[in-house]
Amino acid sequence: MVMNDCGTFAVKRIDRSREGSDQVFERELEILGSIKHINLVNLRGYCRLPTARLLIYDYLVMGSLDNFLHERVDDRLLNWNARLKVALGSARGLAYLHHDCCPKIVHRDIKSSNIL
Repeated sequence: MVMNDCGTFAVKRIDRSREGSDQVFERELEILGSIKHINLVNLRGYCRLPTARLLIYDYLVMGSLDNFLHERVDDRLLNWNARLKVALGSARGLAYLHHDCCPKIVHRDIKSSNIL
């Protein structure tokens, strides 16, 4: 796949043995590709391979909330104001998925490693 902006991207690999049909996957991609919100990571594309499916997302340099909470790096500690901003941003993203996008989406896997 060629991206015209030469950016850095994150790739999520989904093992084909754990997923449903290609038609279901294609429909989910249509929905994910249409979601645009400031508090949600942008899906840039995908690749379907014989053994896996790859989802290509914008790369976020700061990493996940999990990194901040569990890596003991002194210069990366989150103060209470930053924690509040993360919580509010996460809540806004989920509220958009649950109430404002069409069709409504339930995330089903909220955890600190999925909050970027």
